[in-house]
Amino acid sequence: MVSLNEAAADMGRYLIKASLLLAVAACGASRAGVSAAERPFTVSEVTSFDSPWAMSFLPGSGVPMTKMALVTEKGGRLWLVDTASGRKEEVAGVPKVHVEGRAGCSMC
Repeated sequence: MVSLNEAAADMGRYLIKASLLLAVAACGASRAGVSAAERPFTVSEVTSFDSPWAMSFLPGSGVPMTKMALVTEKGGRLWLVDTASGRKEEVAGVPKVHVEGRAGCSMC
């Protein structure tokens, strides 16, 4: 015979598993087949990188005064990119990084 506490614990585990399953299913529900006409933005390649990791637009980007962004690569390089022309310049003085596994970079 199953006690009330055991039944409650089993139900709790079941609810947790069901919640996790729903969360994972929701993550996979993307609109990968969206056409360019349906997007609220445009996509255009500006320049290329060996292994881009993160990007941040600098303040004022998107207005005529400046269209600059910083792009990091997994290996530790930092680039200053002009998003209007595609010109990129490596930023000097960046600390060395230790790249390990899929998680990314960490400071040495």
